[in-house]
Amino acid sequence: MVVGSKGVGATVANDEFFQRRQAAAVLKHGVVRRYSTIFTTMTSTHSSGRRVVYLDGYAGRGGYEDGTPGSPLLALETARAVAGWDRHVESVFVEADRASYLELTKRLQEAATGGAQWRVRHGDVVEHLDETLELARGLPLLAFLDPFGTALPFDALVERILNRHETAPTEVLLNLNIDLVRRWGGLLDLETRNIGQETILARLDRFFGDSWWRDVYLDTRGGDSALAASQAALAVVDTFHERIRARTGHGAFCVPIRRKPHHLPLFILVLFHRHPVAPWKFNEAASLANADWRAACRSEALAQEGPPLPGQLSLLDLATLPDEQAAVEEGRLEREWLAEISNNLRALAADGRSVPLVNRISEIYGRTLGQARDKHIRRAWDTLAKDGIVRPRASGVRVHQDTLVPHQSR
Repeated sequence: MVVGSKGVGATVANDEFFQRRQAAAVLKHGVVRRYSTIFTTMTSTHSSGRRVVYLDGYAGRGGYEDGTPGSPLLALETARAVAGWDRHVESVFVEADRASYLELTKRLQEAATGGAQWRVRHGDVVEHLDETLELARGLPLLAFLDPFGTALPFDALVERILNRHETAPTEVLLNLNIDLVRRWGGLLDLETRNIGQETILARLDRFFGDSWWRDVYLDTRGGDSALAASQAALAVVDTFHERIRARTGHGAFCVPIRRKPHHLPLFILVLFHRHPVAPWKFNEAASLANADWRAACRSEALAQEGPPLPGQLSLLDLATLPDEQAAVEEGRLEREWLAEISNNLRALAADGRSVPLVNRISEIYGRTLGQARDKHIRRAWDTLAKDGIVRPRASGVRVHQDTLVPHQSR
């Protein structure tokens, strides 16, 4: 067992995963970096001293061997950036593995300039919740939980964090390992299980709050394929979100994270939120991060393919082709998004009633949620208004604050 960038893993020391940030991590970090800035600037406006507390519960080593920053160093970058706007982030980084904790501390000390306030703790995140929640008393709290395996137990997530007895905003970004649920769920087929296998299943029981997930997994899985197992795991995750909503009132916004576009999801990055505007802001972060991810996937594919054979492409072609292909692909995606959103807006306006949009984000974006952005809604809306189907958008009003009015409204 050796230490990786996020903790202890059964891998080799020169595993590529720990040497450089892969495309999947580009997506994850792109979302977290953008949304933590949004959360801080929006929630700190009315907090004492314009302060916000940020918890990274599985902080790892802080970065990758190639120098690329991980989530803790990105958090310090955010803290320095918002300090210029008179916002103040107090970060808590927790890491259970001793060697990773020491490396994390070293990297934080080297990077901590510009007045960033932080503390680093060794141990399990549950051990340090009391200290973190006391620090966050009366202040907004954003918790990022990105473990290699399962995160903290269900009751700790629900009762101690999401249901903390504060009026200040509280949100959680949980990177849920769907691949782990898919693989560990396969243990349920065994007629007899050894102690190690039972221990693994018990971890999932603690994380999901009970053994209910076992029945959901087995009842949903329609076969023995990887796709069937993935669909069963996703059904478990959906039920998990509903149980959290029932206990806390928090909605869930999910961003699938894949290694490559055609792969099954490895993780589901989930934002648990209460405020109706949060999913709109999170969607913007997810859309921009997905664009970064697609670029990273293209870069990885180009690196794996290697240079063309002599005579296949000129140097000029080699320099411009990737960018041209990217532009063509991005243009195709945008056209598909606009068509989907336009159809969804038409459907909302079909009964002739005015529709406030703030609680209709899923209906408007549909399959483009997490991919398209507000600008695509505006473009689709403008086209429908030009065609006389709906009235024009309100001037100077954000999309989530606007109301869709059919041209012949009731």
